[in-house]
Amino acid sequence: MTEAQAGPSPPTTPDHVPASLVFSYDFSGDPMFATAPVDAPEHLTRGAPDIFYSPLNGGFWVLKRFDDMREVSRRPDVFSNYPAGIPATVGRSRKMAPIEIDPPELDRYRYTLGPALAPPKVKAMEDQVRSIAGPLIAACAPDGRADFVEAVSSKLPVRMFLRLVNVDDSESEPLRILHRQLFSGATVEARIHAGVTLEKYYTDLVRQRQDNLGDDLISRYITATPEGGAFSFEDVVDATMQLFVAGLDTVTNVLSLTWDYLARHPEMQQLIRDDPSIIPSAADEMLRYTGIISSTRTLTQDFEFNGVRMKTGDRVLMPLNLANRDPEVFPDGGEVHFGRKINNHLAFGSGPHRCLGSHLAKLEMVVTLEEWFRRVPAFSLDPHDPALSHGGHAFGMDRLPLIWEAAR
Repeated sequence: MTEAQAGPSPPTTPDHVPASLVFSYDFSGDPMFATAPVDAPEHLTRGAPDIFYSPLNGGFWVLKRFDDMREVSRRPDVFSNYPAGIPATVGRSRKMAPIEIDPPELDRYRYTLGPALAPPKVKAMEDQVRSIAGPLIAACAPDGRADFVEAVSSKLPVRMFLRLVNVDDSESEPLRILHRQLFSGATVEARIHAGVTLEKYYTDLVRQRQDNLGDDLISRYITATPEGGAFSFEDVVDATMQLFVAGLDTVTNVLSLTWDYLARHPEMQQLIRDDPSIIPSAADEMLRYTGIISSTRTLTQDFEFNGVRMKTGDRVLMPLNLANRDPEVFPDGGEVHFGRKINNHLAFGSGPHRCLGSHLAKLEMVVTLEEWFRRVPAFSLDPHDPALSHGGHAFGMDRLPLIWEAAR
């Protein structure tokens, strides 16, 4: 992963964008994401049209409505996944598979990996997830305090990922540190260094696995013969990197934001303590409420979308947090209701690029909630050690110091 994102560019508005649709939205750098990331998208786009154009970071369209995001996600012929990111990543000589691949080529990846992450397969992983989450929580419970990101949420998905690719747990800590540097490094140079190191690690891992095939996700890619031909070595390296990045960053952030919410709302903690059977629906509601991902698309042709004229090459941002708060779909969408009856949210996206790991992500949330509430009493934010969060394509927490009364 030797590419880097292009630096900030001056505000720009193309000639085909009417002035009435221009509204600045900084989804990565606005200070509100450092303190209230879950509420930031709605607050920062209040008063903007349902489809508007932000002139920041090279310029991009922003969608606010559930139906619009779902429709765009299901039209890869017009709205391509390449290139990923706003601003676009630079420095790569090929598309990053599979995140930047569109159908029908994308189908090869989904048909290869999909069966391994289907609900019956994921259900069978519950004991593995529990064997990771339980000890992590048990290790910090007696202390009466912990940075939840450092102690639990950033460690669980790394260790689970390593089991899926048949790598020993002993490698989890160096990979976790590199992952955090990749997304939260203090300098661009530190983030690029982490990306280069990770790419070399996965290149070596795939090369080793070619000679030691097993029943793991990397081996599935290596041995697959989907329609269209076998995957190249580079394809497998890219796909392994994507498994790592997508599976770790999103789970870490959703878990952390869920615990941040619970720490601020003791009455919601009590609902879970009074009736642990609500945990699966509570996890689903928190996935909806946080909606951490902002997906991107690029116009492959001139196209008029719901009365808005867009041009070939225009970028589009879809903050799923806004879709999941659309009042026409979710009454009181800005509130959390663990008993919400209809919850067909877009936290995992929609269309051909819907997250293949969605069932595993929800299982990790459910099990972590169960194990935590078995071991930790009422908890709150540490008033002397403030939390810190970030914006971006996947907003989330960098630090989440929590306190509770330790058992005597």
